[in-house]
Amino acid sequence: MKEIPAFNIARLSHEEAVEFFDHTQHNFQYLPQNSSEPDLPEVQSVLRALSLKSARLQKVVDKFNEAVAAFDAVVKLARKNPLTEKLLAADEDRDKAWTSSNAYINAMVNHPDPEVAAVAKIARDLFDKNGNPTQLAQTKESGTLHNLLQDIEAMESRETIDFDPWYNWIKTTHEAFQALLHERSHADGAKTKGQSRETRDAAEDAYRELVKVINSLVVAEETDEYDEFIDTTNAEIDRLSALIKSRETRRSNKGTTTPDEKPSEDDKPTTDEPEEPSTEEPDTPTTEQPGTTEEPDDRPVVQ
Repeated sequence: MKEIPAFNIARLSHEEAVEFFDHTQHNFQYLPQNSSEPDLPEVQSVLRALSLKSARLQKVVDKFNEAVAAFDAVVKLARKNPLTEKLLAADEDRDKAWTSSNAYINAMVNHPDPEVAAVAKIARDLFDKNGNPTQLAQTKESGTLHNLLQDIEAMESRETIDFDPWYNWIKTTHEAFQALLHERSHADGAKTKGQSRETRDAAEDAYRELVKVINSLVVAEETDEYDEFIDTTNAEIDRLSALIKSRETRRSNKGTTTPDEKPSEDDKPTTDEPEEPSTEEPDTPTTEQPGTTEEPDDRPVVQ
């Protein structure tokens, strides 16, 4: 008998989670329907209130639909924040400043003057120590750039490689981003973020319950009536799992990623500014590779 496997939805971005939930809702048409219901065109059958054969399943489907609707409404509201577009542009500016400065250091390491090359090597070591921040979530990127700027400021003889213009570029763009983030956080950003987390948790919990009920019905009824729903759901889980694995592999190679490999803004979720940038590495799930940027998740995987 087929079943839907465990899938940690928390590893998806908000946009990916919305897409996955929508995909799940679309597949409700493949669940065993109440035979007393009249046949309707496919589009109508998806949008209308489903009448399922199992009253138990009907209950969890209705709960899931309600939770997803609440989450989707908050995500749409967050997109309308007037500061979001400015914040994304500011983040791109500081990414560009870091990437260009990193390329400059790479060139100076090969300078024909041994003294210049030696100083450039010191700068190269500082960049390597802090890693590539452009592949990190915005909060982590802020902490990394904070630490890098402190290291460069304390660096002796950086004038030998004329690095001040590059240092000032990183500092200026980083401070501009932080100022916008502070402004948004003190408007309605923090409220929206809290609502987003709360409604997403509810949607994920509703999905877990849905999967649990479907898997139990398959066993109890010894039927293949759920196979089409399970197959389409599992195919989407496989696709997203491969996406997550690819993203983590790419991010684990920090310091070697080119600008063209920069993730979408969905991969770099906007978060509130850190209270105190730290050099300490956060705890990460044991399944992650060093250098991954997914936020730690202590919630149970989907059952």
